[in-house]
Amino acid sequence: DDGYRLGRWVVMQRNRKDQLSADRRQRLEAIGFIWDRLEGMWEEGVSALIFFKAREGHCNVPENYVEGEFKLGQWITNHRNHRDTMPDERQRQLEEIGFVWSRHAVIWERAISALKSFKEREGHCRVPRGFREKGFNLGGWLDHQRQRESNLPSERKEQLNAIGVIWDTKIDNFDKGIVALEKYKMCENNCRVPATHTEDKFKLGKWVQLQRQSKDTMLIEHRHQLNAMGFVWDASDDYWNEGIAALKAFKAREGHCRVPRHHREQLFRLGQWVKDQRKSGGSMLSNRWQLLDDIGFIWRPQESEWEDAFLALCKYRAREGHCRVPANHIEGTVKLGIWVKGQQNRKSKNAERNKRMEEIGFVWREK
Repeated sequence: DDGYRLGRWVVMQRNRKDQLSADRRQRLEAIGFIWDRLEGMWEEGVSALIFFKAREGHCNVPENYVEGEFKLGQWITNHRNHRDTMPDERQRQLEEIGFVWSRHAVIWERAISALKSFKEREGHCRVPRGFREKGFNLGGWLDHQRQRESNLPSERKEQLNAIGVIWDTKIDNFDKGIVALEKYKMCENNCRVPATHTEDKFKLGKWVQLQRQSKDTMLIEHRHQLNAMGFVWDASDDYWNEGIAALKAFKAREGHCRVPRHHREQLFRLGQWVKDQRKSGGSMLSNRWQLLDDIGFIWRPQESEWEDAFLALCKYRAREGHCRVPANHIEGTVKLGIWVKGQQNRKSKNAERNKRMEEIGFVWREK
């Protein structure tokens, strides 16, 4: 202190206490001098523990915790290790504060406190793996309790149940998936979830794929629950069936299968579906191929474009009474003038097409 070796001087006074005059002893004691260093540490430790308990509501002091400048965590560890040699009076004093002698009991109490804090904030006990609550590895601790569920004392298991711990995380994950799938279905009117889709931060697409893979091993009640929602176990089959139904509806209304590229039949992307069928080509199942042929599906896009232009020409003739289309005329979305000029310059080798053109009075070359 100010260059003076006060610590050494204090040790000296303790060592020669009996040789000190009564007056000097009284002066030291009047300012709170501590003759027994261990006794002083005891009082300081108890004071720090009481302060910690008043603030935190418990005595679960972390091992390396420092209260002010006092190493309270280390002090508590020392007293746990020397409980057998500690005076009964001191043991009672600590227990009255709420001191916990067992280190395992301390960890348990700290974990329970952390879990309650998590539940109060998040509204559930689904702690992510490895998650830390105020420095405590709550996720790892909770996983460990699940693994030793059958060996847990009944009172501890009841304590966890009261907080709302879910022991089977697979069931919990299924319940979260069902909620997310219901939201998706309300918006999309189907259960065909894209593989990468996320619903409210939940990886629903991945969850759906997992349910398909585990269909034969999942709980029967889970399978029934999914079936009741209209769950799609084979996404490709469901996509095909909805597409063919949409194509039939389109043909019944329009009289043909020339579906525009971006056309939606209600909410279904029929234009994209038609494109997908053309791409699949020879790899398509024969019964599907035959069904599309029977409807009048157009496999070659070029053929579809010709049919679209021919239909536009028919509309033009019905309105104008002739097929002399101006070079820059656009019929709907078809550049009909350019198309007609192209047909006149290169007569098709397709006899059937030529016949259809001539039947509506098409002039091959301008006179």
